[in-house]
Amino acid sequence: MQTQVVTLDVLKPIGTTVDLSDSFNARVGDKMTPFQLFITEGGVAKDLKGIHPELEAEVGNGALRNGVAVMAAGAKGVHWVGSTNNVTGYNQLTLAFPAEVFPQSGFCYGHLILANDAGVRETSVDIWFQVLDGTPLMGLVADHYDSELQLELAKAKNANDQFSQEMRKTYGLEVTAAENALIQATNHLNSLAATAGDIEAKIKANDIATKTELANTQRDITTTLAQVAINPEAFDTLSALQQTYPNGKAGLFIVAENDHKYMYIDHTWKDCGPFVGAGLLDKSVNVNKLSQVLQDSLVPTVEEVPITGQWSGYVSIQTGHNVDNDDTYYSDAIPVTPGEVYLVNGTTYFDARTVILWDTKENIVGYFPQSLTDKELDSKQAFIFAIPQGAITMYINTKKGNGNERHLYKVKNFDRVQDATTDFVSSVVNGKQAKCQPVKLTKCNNDGYWQYQYGYYQYDTDGTTKVVGYNQISIKPFETYRIKGNSYFEANLYNIYDYAGRLIESFPNNNLDAQFYDQTFTVPYNGAFLKVNQHKDGPEVALEKVIEWHDKSPIAGKKWVAIGDSWTAANTLGNTVANYTNYVADRLGVTMVNAGVGGTGYVAQNGNYGDQFYNRQIPADGDAYTILGSFNDVFVDGFKFGDVRDTDKLTLWGGMKATLDHIWSIKDDAAVGIIAPGPWGAFNPQNENNWDKLNMKASEIGEQYVATMKKFSDYYSLPFLDLYHQSGLRPWDPSFVAKYYHGTSDTDSTHPNTNGHRIFAPKIIDYLSKLFN
Repeated sequence: MQTQVVTLDVLKPIGTTVDLSDSFNARVGDKMTPFQLFITEGGVAKDLKGIHPELEAEVGNGALRNGVAVMAAGAKGVHWVGSTNNVTGYNQLTLAFPAEVFPQSGFCYGHLILANDAGVRETSVDIWFQVLDGTPLMGLVADHYDSELQLELAKAKNANDQFSQEMRKTYGLEVTAAENALIQATNHLNSLAATAGDIEAKIKANDIATKTELANTQRDITTTLAQVAINPEAFDTLSALQQTYPNGKAGLFIVAENDHKYMYIDHTWKDCGPFVGAGLLDKSVNVNKLSQVLQDSLVPTVEEVPITGQWSGYVSIQTGHNVDNDDTYYSDAIPVTPGEVYLVNGTTYFDARTVILWDTKENIVGYFPQSLTDKELDSKQAFIFAIPQGAITMYINTKKGNGNERHLYKVKNFDRVQDATTDFVSSVVNGKQAKCQPVKLTKCNNDGYWQYQYGYYQYDTDGTTKVVGYNQISIKPFETYRIKGNSYFEANLYNIYDYAGRLIESFPNNNLDAQFYDQTFTVPYNGAFLKVNQHKDGPEVALEKVIEWHDKSPIAGKKWVAIGDSWTAANTLGNTVANYTNYVADRLGVTMVNAGVGGTGYVAQNGNYGDQFYNRQIPADGDAYTILGSFNDVFVDGFKFGDVRDTDKLTLWGGMKATLDHIWSIKDDAAVGIIAPGPWGAFNPQNENNWDKLNMKASEIGEQYVATMKKFSDYYSLPFLDLYHQSGLRPWDPSFVAKYYHGTSDTDSTHPNTNGHRIFAPKIIDYLSKLFN
């Protein structure tokens, strides 16, 4: 695009209005091409060295009269600061203001400022921007205009003012030149008179439009535009549009098969090119007016709106007020705002429509469903609708009786999904391994079940059905869940509903006697809600959600036997609290057998139970066995570290040899890994306190214990993991202990909590992966 050139004299500014349409497409919102501004001072070029431009303005509705801007409430401030890079010549600025200064409605008014390096503003001029009938305009020390007529008149006035000023200057400098200019002006007037005569002749010959004819044309255009729908009606195909309106209809229509817009012109449906929705105002399109193809591809994010109140009767579409009726009840008033979109499922009972909308004077301004067949006048309803203009209050009518529940959801936004199928999701997760977390389910207040064919809640009135349903939970497209539980006749294990509350999937979709299922399923693209049933004579339903997919481990499904002390035992932190064994098993996908017992070790036993590592009961079908522990051994009377060929089970070496023999006696080809204990508060590299039992410093005990384990592992060719030096735990740091230890109490510096286990678990994951291989 050609760069615009504008001259501004800051000493004697002359009102100037500039058409920027060559640089900026205001209807589409293209990025603006820079325009040049030449600065003069009393007619002399101004040196702009060290100067940078700024713009301070407000954008909104208002008016500019006599040089004073009056902006309406809500005007938005715009502050743009350029740099010396905008100075592209001695007295030349090249500017590219942000697109927001060209609002589609209202105008932008402010000041163009020239400031020096010190931030001192040397001068400023008034400036305004407006998009008028699609044309972007800029005004410098010039009045703001509300119509093209005003603009043209102002342009003429500006031209006359400028012409007069130039004439006076020319007259003072050179009288002869002024006389020549007058002669030339006279010639122009003579030519204009001749042109006027020609125009008059054309009018008489009916060869030119008169003012009356132009006014008639303007009325025709206005009438046609008034009939164009702001919310375009959509059709799946062009043939569907032609069949619906064979003789045409005023307005704009969208065809989904090619995303083109159509208008009926000259007795035919004309293709007006691709439909671009970027210029649509927020909430200007009513989603339930779109074609079914488009509606089905829009997946909303919703939040449920509580419906309170069960007042006997209903709000009638005939009177707009309560009508006594023993078969229905209506809700408390629900405040709404025009343009909001809602989903509702409930019932309609003749003139007790599901949704009634009031204005400020309690007059009905809308109701849904708007039209029904005779069969639908007493029926369940599930639909989406938009709040019309003028509505401020909503009521929900509901029919009494079994299965006639009511739900209301507010749409927060829509996402469009194209060609979405669960097959696509399956291909994505094929060969992946899932990490799940439990989903909390809350039972309904009354026994009964979610009916698998129609999806409503069937109450158990006599206690014979042996089932109870769970309150529905919100789900999202393509989420994956695993559910375990019984299906019992019509009480199928689970039902999936779309955003309008319509049943779209039921599992196992049969009417058979009690049967247990362990089912993994992916939510379809239009799934929004899940309802689960519980067979009271069967196991508790367990629902888990997949929260992470990762590549399936080559060792997935293998069995790992974890031998250890209280760091390994499940009951140390609590049977429902994860420790390192859980984190490792979840990540690798292996089957874990926890063979940990608190207070034990290679030498130590818990009390007199004889449960040292070498006596531990372990399965014979393990694929890998690890032993983590344990400083419990140094508390045993007579304990020694031992060395090669020691068989005394009071020595660490002898206890480790007995444990290794025990494992290999059960499975002679077992893969065995030795893991040194992590640091304790009592035994760590920085504890210099003396340990009287062995007459050594605590740090020395830890070092020798781990060194003996490493020497044993090397001697028997066993892989060794040193958590004592490489766990990442810091029991000598009180703040670290407070956050990552305290596994069993607020003073416990021996046992890491679940977050502490999470720190060193990755070390064991890498170690165990190699041990399996």
